[in-house]
Amino acid sequence: MTADRANRSYRIGNTGLTGHITYGRVRFPNPFSKDSAGENAMRQILVVANQTLGGERLKEVVRERIGQGPCTFTLVVPVVPDAADAIADFGVAAEMGPGGPSTTYESARIQAVHRLSAGLQALSELGASVDGDIGAQDPVKAVGHSLAAGTYEEIIVSTLPKTVSRWLHQDIPHRIQRKFKIPVTTVTAREGFTT
Repeated sequence: MTADRANRSYRIGNTGLTGHITYGRVRFPNPFSKDSAGENAMRQILVVANQTLGGERLKEVVRERIGQGPCTFTLVVPVVPDAADAIADFGVAAEMGPGGPSTTYESARIQAVHRLSAGLQALSELGASVDGDIGAQDPVKAVGHSLAAGTYEEIIVSTLPKTVSRWLHQDIPHRIQRKFKIPVTTVTAREGFTT
């Protein structure tokens, strides 16, 4: 991945995908999606995922939504520093330090962009019209930022299996539904899911 820090343009590996980040939003052209010009009943669906982005359970739900009628998806990948990196930074995973972003945050942001790129490509290959954001570490805040930029009829929260999911232990899907009053679908990866 290369980054032009002045305008935050990205080329993701050898995939041929390029994008542009403006305040966290990454937009990629979708060569696989079917254009539904003239269709004004397009449902907008927000997908919040991190490690499970591109997993089979999430793909099943996306296929289901596509089968129900015209829709577009926005992926949000929270920028989550690795726990080991946070400890290496003296137990603080601050997004911004006095000198700018910490190396932990920068590393997590780059990882989120990679995951976002892979997720965009995976869902595009299913025929989904999709764009994406990298978001705040807290998934509830990340959803709030996305809702400030657009309107969605549904939010899909994709998590790791219940035995290891911090999002489920923190009740993230219910907190999102209570706070934003939008239907939330929770997609839990199968046990044994690997990232």
